[in-house]
Amino acid sequence: MLLQEEDGAAKGSCRSVEGFHIVSALSRLSHLLTRYGGHAQAAGLALSLEHLDAFRRGLEGIADRHARETPFVRRRMIDARLRVDEITPDLLSDLDRLRPFGAGNEEPLFLLPNIRVAGISRMGAGGRHLRFAVEEDGRRLSGVAFHREGIPIDAAGRSDLLFSVQENVYRGAHSLQLLLKDARAPGESVLCGGASSG
Repeated sequence: MLLQEEDGAAKGSCRSVEGFHIVSALSRLSHLLTRYGGHAQAAGLALSLEHLDAFRRGLEGIADRHARETPFVRRRMIDARLRVDEITPDLLSDLDRLRPFGAGNEEPLFLLPNIRVAGISRMGAGGRHLRFAVEEDGRRLSGVAFHREGIPIDAAGRSDLLFSVQENVYRGAHSLQLLLKDARAPGESVLCGGASSG
């Protein structure tokens, strides 16, 4: 929420997260506002400066109650479930046509479900990054995870991996590489979306 003083009033806008309907929260405090409007995740508002502290306390209380009653669950949207043999130079070429990625055009995220992870090693200062490989039906593909020391990938078993695909260039050699975003034990994924691979 960003408010600025203008003509003796506080005016501004706010953004919310999925699961916390900001206009609904503002409507519960409408007695303190001179105007407000918007939708679930964004709104505009104005109020008298004399009501600013009461508004802040009220909104914090609503958010605290909501967080206790409806804990936020971290979700990642999956664009597709893939098999290792579907991660090809053609896929990378198709993804390159979608660039540039950013707000409103997020980089596609893929799921390798119940995949065998092998050869995990730490790299970088303090071992904060991971290098690993995945294997499926005799095909092996390398991957990296930057600043992901807490990701629970299991070298002794299988994991559900959430990743993007990138090109790795090392000493002039080009190869495909997974860029790991998250991992869970199979069946424990807090992941949503996900068209099945064709």
